[in-house]
Amino acid sequence: MDTQVPKPRRCRSSIQLALGGLTMKKMYGKPVNLGLLSVLMVSVCFGSAAARADAVLDWNIIAVNTAVANHQNPFAQARYAAIVQLAVFEAVNSITGEYKPYLGTITAPPGASAEAAAIEAAYHVLSTYFPASSSALLAARTNSLAQIPDGQAKSDGIAIGDAVASAVIALRVNDGSSPPQFKVPGPAVPGEWQATPSCPVVNGVAVGIAFQWQNITPFGIPSASDFLLGPPQALTSNEYAKAYNEVMTVGASTALSDRKIVQTSLYSMRLPPQLKCSIRPPSKSPRNRYTRSPKMPVPWP
Repeated sequence: MDTQVPKPRRCRSSIQLALGGLTMKKMYGKPVNLGLLSVLMVSVCFGSAAARADAVLDWNIIAVNTAVANHQNPFAQARYAAIVQLAVFEAVNSITGEYKPYLGTITAPPGASAEAAAIEAAYHVLSTYFPASSSALLAARTNSLAQIPDGQAKSDGIAIGDAVASAVIALRVNDGSSPPQFKVPGPAVPGEWQATPSCPVVNGVAVGIAFQWQNITPFGIPSASDFLLGPPQALTSNEYAKAYNEVMTVGASTALSDRKIVQTSLYSMRLPPQLKCSIRPPSKSPRNRYTRSPKMPVPWP
């Protein structure tokens, strides 16, 4: 097999995402804590049954589009989507009681509308984090709630959605996602991360973004310490040369003919629209229309 001599490591960020290992790793081979994949998977772990499927799906789409419209990077998009879906779950489950609660601090009055609770929870979270989109979010809320008959059940559901959203937002205030931290490149030597042209410039130096994400509090597990990867292969090893050549071949911007859509998405850390859509349709089948929707995984837009 032809190999190339390993060169200085270059990537878009100061941390790598290992989909199979549920962890991220700094350069220099030092493993670090991960919250991101727990963020992505939280809605797989927690679900509820009573909210109308369309309302949950609609507000999942609204959440994704709102984060994108507010120019959030993929790390932040995943966190916001997880908070929305967690609030929706907890609001609905506080009414139905069908699953073990995530917070367990909210008690719903009998007969409260789970659908109104889901809508309000999602709206409250999004309007809190994205005030620039308040007009569009309010219009979407009005339209969604108009599908529910007025009455005590609707009012109680809205109150539950607000209470749960506030509690979830408070829970994530000091979760390690802020303030932003940056990785400053070291010397241009083999194995040392280097900035790329797309990296932002801070104090005159191109840096890696989201360096603080290594310390974010996970959503679905107590800690990521059990999922840490070992150090990378030695720069002089065949394993490193093979991985390097694969990245250069499949990950290059000119290598479109050498990779598939899924590979392109993984290298660019974004899901294409067709894969986002593939996450949602199971909720719409007749058999699980009302039981699967809030269990839907958070898409990584």
